[in-house]
Amino acid sequence: MRLALRAALALAALLLLAVLGLALALPRIAASERVRARLVEAVEDATRRPFAYGALRAGLLPPRLVVEDATLAGREAGPAASVRRLELRVALLPLLARAVVIRSLEIEDASVALVRDAGGVRLAGADLERAQAPSGEADAAARSPGRAFDLAVQRVALRGVDLRLEDARPGGGPPLALRDVEGELDARGAAAPRAGEGAADPAGGAARRAVEARLRGVVDLAGALAARGPVALRATLDLRATEGVVAIDAGEAELAAPPWLQKPAGTAARIQGRLRRVREAGARSLAFEEAELELGGVRARLDVALAPRRRLVASAPALDVAALAAVSPAVAERELAGTVALDRLTVEAEPLAVRGALRVEPLGLRGTGEEHLVLRGALEGAGDEIVGRGLSLRVGGREAPVELRVRGLAAKPRFALATSLADADAGAVVAALGGRRDALEGPLDFDARLEGRLGGRRPPLATLAGDVALRIAPGRLRGAGRLRAALEAALRARAGARGGLAEAAQDGERFESLAGRFAIARGVARTDDLRLAYPDYALELRGQIGLADRALDLTASLAVEPGAVGAARAGRTIRLASVRGTVEEPQVDVTREALAGAASAYAGDERRRRKWERKLDERLGEGQGAQVLEALDRALQSLETPEREGADAP
Repeated sequence: MRLALRAALALAALLLLAVLGLALALPRIAASERVRARLVEAVEDATRRPFAYGALRAGLLPPRLVVEDATLAGREAGPAASVRRLELRVALLPLLARAVVIRSLEIEDASVALVRDAGGVRLAGADLERAQAPSGEADAAARSPGRAFDLAVQRVALRGVDLRLEDARPGGGPPLALRDVEGELDARGAAAPRAGEGAADPAGGAARRAVEARLRGVVDLAGALAARGPVALRATLDLRATEGVVAIDAGEAELAAPPWLQKPAGTAARIQGRLRRVREAGARSLAFEEAELELGGVRARLDVALAPRRRLVASAPALDVAALAAVSPAVAERELAGTVALDRLTVEAEPLAVRGALRVEPLGLRGTGEEHLVLRGALEGAGDEIVGRGLSLRVGGREAPVELRVRGLAAKPRFALATSLADADAGAVVAALGGRRDALEGPLDFDARLEGRLGGRRPPLATLAGDVALRIAPGRLRGAGRLRAALEAALRARAGARGGLAEAAQDGERFESLAGRFAIARGVARTDDLRLAYPDYALELRGQIGLADRALDLTASLAVEPGAVGAARAGRTIRLASVRGTVEEPQVDVTREALAGAASAYAGDERRRRKWERKLDERLGEGQGAQVLEALDRALQSLETPEREGADAP
């Protein structure tokens, strides 16, 4: 017994000395030029990029390997990959079962540049030429029955990691950048592989791994998508088959995809589904299926195919637009209300195709009541086009059918829209569009036939073309009474008579009709017949309005009916003003002809002036007549101002 004990102690001492010797020798071995040459050769053979590093350190207690200042050459813009410090800690016992278990992998201050081309995703830069092995060695390697090591990683720690992925395929997507990523990925819930597990498992398949990760950093998809803050990931995966349940929670992060998404930190953003990869008949597919999405108050079910063709299928029985507006500036700015439903709405990429339906149930501007503009119906995808089914628009107490079709989704999409409204309440229409209900009164007829481009460099309004016609008869225009009184006074003065022109109605804001047609081309609306008619005369507007920049280029004229005071037997048209500037800030230049016609109204006749002032007060209110005539005085003074040299007379 004593002999056996002494032998065991001696053996233990020898093992201890061997371990201590190995621990002392490892740093010198790792720092040797021979190891450097072998390591550089192995990495370059695996990555096909020139490799260099500053220092390699190794330790036995605990078993670890540290690489410092390592780079993989890429191109002139920078290395394909670099790391200031990388540390691996390896478990010893699993090596006896031909399994490599990395206890932890720590990466500090690293960057990786990737390129996606027709061959897949690879490191940036040109490949090194691969050395040709002698044919005998290649055949021997092919016949080798050796079994590869199983590999498991239990923990990954990242600090200051950047990654950039560029799509070099024709028509490829925008670059993806991850900056300042830090966090941990923990798979220690999985036991280390035991002998017999993995590729050689007769039962088939490796154990499922529970993976948790919490990362923080900045994601930038070329301005199309940005994320900032912590993101948590939980997964139960079969790592060998890349299958299992994955859950991602970005509730504490900021998400932005302008103008459609703006999620602040603290608003729910979760998705959970099943990741599945299938290999059939030589083809590979990768999908994220049966996914449940929660984004703020939005709930939806998704199926996402990631390869070989990208496809998204979305279903939601009813989405509250108010919930969408809370995370979407584009929806919030349009002040939409109501609900929409997604009926297996399917969007496929490369080429773009849409199937399924988006149902509006209903969708209103600022509300869905009788006083709002409300849309009902469905948009159905038919592959390369989207068609409106049963679309109708309710506004001003009337229902208007809407025809809508979008063609050429995969190339240059164009839309065509047609609608017609009859006998609607004009005031209700103005109110539904955000104006004052009492600004306009009367029965409105409206007809529109429009088409234009979607996408491209120019905004849709700049590509708009078609025709719009409107008519209100009779009606009332708020604020037009003062203008009407001044025009009638000028006409009477021009005739030099007390009578002859039909007396204005008690309500000077009422008109016989307001009608016109706009021809729209290249984003500009032109009219030659916009006419505001009164019993003996009419105001006419001709010219154009820019739809995108809202620029005005119009002329205003007064058309006097035959037989009216101040008109010849055939009638007469007096050019009143030119209107330029913008819709928000119009610039009106009154013509000399109009001012001269009004000048004779009271020039040198104070008695007539007082009489007109009283009549204007009766129709417009006490003190209003004096204001109208004072404004006319200032305009007449401009007639006496000499024109600038070279200036064109109006």
